[in-house]
Parts: sequence; C-alpha cells; structure tokens
Amino acid sequence: MKRLGNIYLVSVFCIILLSISCRRNNNDLKNSSMVFQNSTINALVEGIYKGDISFGELKEYGDFGLGTFQDLDGEMIGFDGEFYQVKSNGSIVKVSDEQLTPFSVVTKFNNKESSKISAVKNFHHLELELDKVLPSKNYIYAFRIDGFFKNIKARSVPKQETSIRLTEVAKDIKPFIKPSETRGTLVGFYFPSYMKDINVTGYHFHFLSDDKLFGGHVLDIEVLKAELIINPIYGFQMILPKDNSFKNVDLTKTTQKELDTIER
Repeated sequence: MKRLGNIYLVSVFCIILLSISCRRNNNDLKNSSMVFQNSTINALVEGIYKGDISFGELKEYGDFGLGTFQDLDGEMIGFDGEFYQVKSNGSIVKVSDEQLTPFSVVTKFNNKESSKISAVKNFHHLELELDKVLPSKNYIYAFRIDGFFKNIKARSVPKQETSIRLTEVAKDIKPFIKPSETRGTLVGFYFPSYMKDINVTGYHFHFLSDDKLFGGHVLDIEVLKAELIINPIYGFQMILPKDNSFKNVDLTKTTQKELDTIER
C-alpha cells in the first residue's frame, strides 16, 4: 500500500507539473522572446566540433545570433535574417542554408526600443554600462549595438581536423586589430552565472562592419557613438547532439578560468 501511495503521489506531481508547463507555454511564452541553442559551451570546449544542425534549420528558430561552424571553421554573426561567417584569415562570406553548426545561439529579435550609448573606452567599460540598464541579472538578454567604433580587437577560430580542446586551439589564434573608426554592428548575449555549463556567462559579442570587411569574436572595443537595443528573453530551448562523441565526453572538466581565457 505504501508503494502504491508513493506511485500515486508521483503521478499527481507529474500531472501538476505538466499542467504548469503547458500553461506557461500557452500564456507566458507565446508572445515573448525565446532563445534557441544547439549543444553546450562545455561540449565545444572539449572538442565537439561536428555540426548537428543546418543553418536552414537554425533560421526557423531565430534571425539573430552568434556561434561557430562545422569543424570550428570560423565565427558566426547573424542579424536582420542574414548569417555571416568570419574565417580565420579575416575574410567574410554569407552562410548557406546547407552549412552545419556544432554550437549556435539564436533568437527572433523583436524589441524596437533603443537608447544612445557613447564614449565607452573599452570592453570592460561596455560591460559596466550594460550592467546599469539590465533590470535583473537573472534573465538572458540579446543585444544589438549599431554605430561607430574604433580600436576593435577581434578574433576567429581556424578549421580543425581533429577534436583538440578549444583551449589548445585558442593558444595559437592571432587577433585582428582595427584601430581606425569603423561603422558596424555588435551582436551579443548576456547569460546569467547559473548557466555557466550551458553557455558563456556574462557578455559575449561578435562584430561585423557595415562593409562586411572586418569582424569576429570581440575581445576589446571602443564605442564612439551608437544605438543600443536590448531584447529581454524569458524562454530557453536547447537541443543536444546525438552522436557518440557527445555521449562519451566528460563535460565536467571545463573550468570558468578556461572559458574566460578562450572568450576574453
């Protein structure tokens, strides 16, 4: 009888949980922003570079975002429904629907309320300015910053033939430097600290110049004058790779120090 009672309680709990989940999907999330992610940042650090979703599929989930490519072949930046690939030699090309990604984060960017931002000396200063306008650090946010920048330090990752850890790849990357004034777009996300094993926590930005001749993962930047748009996100969806490399990898090895070294 005790066992039957426990089963009954578990069943009731599951029904209540499903009811709450459905209610939230129907009411709270129906018209709010969602972020979609494939794989985890820890898997990428551990060398899981095999693409598991095409950009044609990715576009169904969002028109704005960042990520990388099959075999870690460059940095991705997407906005206004177009996705671009910044290769390790600095060249930039449009992404085809057939290309694959092992790790990307996208959303349907829909917030049109903007504010001005200027005289931001470096990336750390930009983080402090964004801290001032976040209503809470417990949510995910997408950022778009259009304007004039200089002293941009960016990088891209080279295509890999083996599953070497990303920490080793990062050791040999030479950053791109753009000291002169450049007009372009910053695309980025803020992820809360409690999501540290899922994505890069804090601020993560990629840049693309208006002329599509300079871009990459941002290491440092000075903002001269720009327009800032913040898109709060209240829903998160993720799919995981089904291949054996993901099944067998130890995702507990990645440390915050390693992520900071790679991303910043």
